[in-house]
Amino acid sequence: MSYKKPTDYYDDRAAGIDEEICSLLEKRKNVSNGNPGYPPLELISNWSEKYGLVERFLQALFSNAYNEESYLPEIVPEGFRKHVTVMQVEDINNVLFSVTYVRQFQNASVINLNLDWDYSNDDPADIPFKFFTMNMSFGPHYKVRQSDGGGNSGHRSYKFIVTPPLPDNMSEYRMKVEENEGLKIVWEKSV
Repeated sequence: MSYKKPTDYYDDRAAGIDEEICSLLEKRKNVSNGNPGYPPLELISNWSEKYGLVERFLQALFSNAYNEESYLPEIVPEGFRKHVTVMQVEDINNVLFSVTYVRQFQNASVINLNLDWDYSNDDPADIPFKFFTMNMSFGPHYKVRQSDGGGNSGHRSYKFIVTPPLPDNMSEYRMKVEENEGLKIVWEKSV
C-alpha cells in the first residue's frame, strides 16, 4: 500500500537527527531481541515532562514501535505445491479443534483450523463472540497471521498463513491449545 506524506516540507537540518532516531530504534530492537514490550505509563509520563513532548504522542510512538510487525507487507501465498495431510485433533472443554491438512505454497503455508462443538445448549447471543480471539504460533522463526474466518452454530473455521513455508513433514509437530486472553494454538516440535 502506498503512503502519502502529510506535507512536502522537510527541514534538511533534521535529517541527521531523524537518522539517529532510526539508529536508536534499531538498537532498542537488538538489545531486547526484538521484544522490547511497552514502557510503563509512569516512565512515558516522566519522559513527556522531561523532554517537553506530548504524552499521548509518546504513547502512540511506543505503541507503533511495539506493533512494528503489523506494518510488514502481507505475503500472499503463490505457487501452490501440494497438500500435506496433518490429521490432528484436540478436544478442549468439549470443543473439537482440528487441522486435517496444510496447503503448501512456494512462499507460505496455509492452515485451516476448525472448531466444532455441541451448540444445542448455547445462548444464541453468545455464539458470535465464542472463540473470537484466536492466534497460532510455530515458534520464533515463523510469522503467522490470520487471513480470515467465520462460522455458524456449532462450528468456526480460521485460516492462517505461515511464512516461511512449513516443512512438508508435519509429523514432527504437535498441536496444543492454550487459553490465555483468548485461545492460542501452539505447534511444538515433538522431536
